Amino acid sequence: MSFSAILSAITGTVKVVNLIMPFVDKISKKKRAEKIANVRRANRDVL
Repeated sequence: MSFSAILSAITGTVKVVNLIMPFVDKISKKKRAEKIANVRRANRDVL
């Protein structure tokens, strides 16, 4: 493996990660929001 090959592999991985991250972020935010909503609902039921 030459240095330039390693470098291009790293930049390729970074590009893929940058493409995937927004989707992952949206999904995790949605899950977090659902979790918070469920906790609030449970708290309301307890009270």
